[in-house]
Amino acid sequence: MNRLRLELTNGAYATSAAHLRDELARVDLLVRAQVVRWRRTIAAAKPPQLWGMMQVSDVEIDQYLATDPGPPGRVPEALASELRPHWDREIDAAADIRIAVAATPANVELRVERLRTRFALTDAELDVVLIALLPELDQRYRRIFGYLQDDASRASPPPDLITQMLHHKVPTLEEKTALFEPSGHLLRWRLIDLADRAVRIDPRVASYLMGHGGESRDAPEARTTPTSPIIMHGSEGSGRMDAARAISSERGLGLLRYDAEEALRDPMRAFREARLQNAALYFADTEKVDELIRATEGMDTLTFIAKEGATDSAAEARCPRYDIGTPHYEERRSIWLEQTGDEDAAARLAAAFQFTPGRIREAVEMARVSGEDLYTASRRLSGRRLAAFARRIEPTPELTVESVVLPRPNKLQLRELRDRVRLRARLGDQGLLVLFAGPSGTGKTFAATAIASEQGVDLYKVDASTVVSKWVGETEKNLSRVFADAEGSDALLFFDECDSLFGQRGEISDAQDRWANLQVNYLLQRVEDYPGVIILATNLRSNIDDAFLRRIRIIVEFPVPDPVLRHDLWRRSVADWKGLYDEELQRVAERFSLTGGSIRNVATETMFRALAKDRETLAVRDVIASVAREYQKLGRPVTKGEFGEEFYSWAVADVIAPAAD
Repeated sequence: MNRLRLELTNGAYATSAAHLRDELARVDLLVRAQVVRWRRTIAAAKPPQLWGMMQVSDVEIDQYLATDPGPPGRVPEALASELRPHWDREIDAAADIRIAVAATPANVELRVERLRTRFALTDAELDVVLIALLPELDQRYRRIFGYLQDDASRASPPPDLITQMLHHKVPTLEEKTALFEPSGHLLRWRLIDLADRAVRIDPRVASYLMGHGGESRDAPEARTTPTSPIIMHGSEGSGRMDAARAISSERGLGLLRYDAEEALRDPMRAFREARLQNAALYFADTEKVDELIRATEGMDTLTFIAKEGATDSAAEARCPRYDIGTPHYEERRSIWLEQTGDEDAAARLAAAFQFTPGRIREAVEMARVSGEDLYTASRRLSGRRLAAFARRIEPTPELTVESVVLPRPNKLQLRELRDRVRLRARLGDQGLLVLFAGPSGTGKTFAATAIASEQGVDLYKVDASTVVSKWVGETEKNLSRVFADAEGSDALLFFDECDSLFGQRGEISDAQDRWANLQVNYLLQRVEDYPGVIILATNLRSNIDDAFLRRIRIIVEFPVPDPVLRHDLWRRSVADWKGLYDEELQRVAERFSLTGGSIRNVATETMFRALAKDRETLAVRDVIASVAREYQKLGRPVTKGEFGEEFYSWAVADVIAPAAD
């Protein structure tokens, strides 16, 4: 037999590529042996004109019948003796390669060897991977594998062809079939793909062996104990990933951030990539925490799941957990000062925004790139995720608590609330639950906007209709998103007409009542844990569940304004227009019991009436017509007793029964 020279590296390997070349040269010997086997068996009985055609000749069948009966895969001794020199050369080459690997310094990363050890591959399993790699690197092997299958279109080897090449390593039928079991190392770890009865190396594994991707690190501790994933709980930018990286580094591992959705589609690819890179897995914020826990639990790869919201499920409760909190006021002020160099700005920003270190740096960079001031950039950053369930109300610089018209005792309460919101950072960023109670139009939303404006932060008005769902568990899920997003936003959270969410629990008469009560219980827990400011607004204080009332720190009543307050509201509403005397405004204020919201509506309607008549001054008759329209909108009767004889006659002539054109 013509023994072609096989050149292998002499001594230790200097690079991973040199090792791969030797391994591929070694398995090339197995391919050559298979060519010999093909020529001595099927090819010997097939006429040249039938090669590559789907036809079996009588000569081929006669050859089969002439062999001794035996199990599938058996190699007759005469053929084995002809193949044995090739096998022996491969065995010798493998021994030489092992010596060279042992002599290679630890700082030289050998990718083939790392693949073997990290996935606990046997010699035969490693050879399957290397044989599947051959046609990806050299076109000759695509043609050779087509030749060996009597079909030039099949460029990848099927499992039975590979097991024939490895007969001297896996001689029994059981050993051969075990190589391609779904639970075996090759398919379980997605090292190869087995489709259309063709064995193909996974593209990522081929890329890794060729030296792309992956990191060179010291060998990790043995992966023998299945573990539960670690929940990294904290706000965005709090340093959860840094903490996970530090934990991984202590174990000699890197940290691989992986897409949660992709991991749930095929978890084993995520774990394979972690092993290739000798890294722990890190999944960033996702709503599918329970699904990730089920997919990763019991694996021997260190895994982290980052989460912002509170622990809600039994699955999370089983997992180890690290809580990484938002830095307190002094820490935030120090970080802002380091980033800006401005003592005053650092103090104001630290008080207004409960930012993590990462978000402070992001706000500074956002302001630098956009040219905005730090307050505007911080506000935009803080509220960018709440839009799904809440409407953003931007702060108005000129709007303050003093702009709100309330009786003196109620106004004092509002000032105290403003100071508490402004200074609460000094006492550890305590959560604050506030109730605004009063009829519609008495200024509850206006007051909440004023408090947010003085703080320089956004107000997010939660739309209960988008949060409440008829489907069981969906309302809690939506509320969890609202609170989780709000925790990282530092905006004031405003629940207008909150009765549908925070209302009284009733007697349980059916399953719907049971779920409604569970919803209130969930809200109680989330409100108690929430570190920011929540303002609830209700038209009727008695509608709020007693358990919520006990947790409310400040209650501000918004009564229907008396004539004195209505007079003040009228003056403010038409301050930019001329034509109305103060005595006329006082007369209107005393006559009509309207809320602040209705007074603003009437003032706007009056201005439109003046403009429609090409006037830039207001007339009291326009005011009365607008009041009549507001009464109609509110469903209140327009009567002579309510309006007085003169005002009523105007209302009839201009609104109720206007003369024909």
